[in-house]
Amino acid sequence: MELNINFISVSAEATMEFAGKLARDVQPGSVILLSGDVGAGKTTFVRGFVSAWDIDSMVTSPTFTLMNEYKNDKIRICHFDFYRLNSLEEILELGIEDYLSACDYSFIEWPDIGEPVLDFPVYRINLKSGSAENERIISIS
Repeated sequence: MELNINFISVSAEATMEFAGKLARDVQPGSVILLSGDVGAGKTTFVRGFVSAWDIDSMVTSPTFTLMNEYKNDKIRICHFDFYRLNSLEEILELGIEDYLSACDYSFIEWPDIGEPVLDFPVYRINLKSGSAENERIISIS
């Protein structure tokens, strides 16, 4: 499915609700690339997407673990964070291609360094702060 969406969120709850609605439109096997400054709402977006699939997991940023997995008996979602990685070789050492092939949906925060190995359907989501305190502008392509 071709998506080209701009959405203005006024709260973390609105971001999660938007991600939850989007969860049913994104094709299984997709890789979702999340870009945005620290604190822009990338993990909050993943939290909303995961909750839409009735997965009872604590969704946290994988900044230090590099990858978190959320699943139930129907679906497996992988959540990566490449922020602390310095090279494409480090990403390949994680076995990224195997994970991406095995997961129903994969989220990658700070994806730029890993894009050369992403030979999957990709959605690009950029989150940035808006003019109000909790406002986020979410762009999807």
